[in-house]
Amino acid sequence: MDKIIDKIDSELLETADELVPQKRRCYLRFDLSVSTNSKIEVLEVCNSIIQQIRTRFTFTGHLIATALFMKEHFIEYQKNFPNQLLSDTVNAYQFLEKNRLKTELQVLYEREELQTISAAIPPLLS
Repeated sequence: MDKIIDKIDSELLETADELVPQKRRCYLRFDLSVSTNSKIEVLEVCNSIIQQIRTRFTFTGHLIATALFMKEHFIEYQKNFPNQLLSDTVNAYQFLEKNRLKTELQVLYEREELQTISAAIPPLLS
């Protein structure tokens, strides 16, 4: 994703350099031709989209919590509890009580019916 964004970013900068000199890029005047204005508007829209993508995908720490509930790892987690995943999850969701969540997850991981029967696991956990 970062490679794609960087590629688009560099292409936008190259196009912007061709259309508007560096000094005037932030202070566009209305003396530019209509086609140039249209190109500049397209560049501004692309820049806005790229900024939104960066903003939305900069913080993905909250997604780490899903790894705690992947039934494929329950047996592994039962033997070797994922303390780092737990810490990352609690950092992302600071309202969680770490010790309580750890205890509840340990109980969940130990339940054999959840390790073997996929029908017993709610869709969120599968």
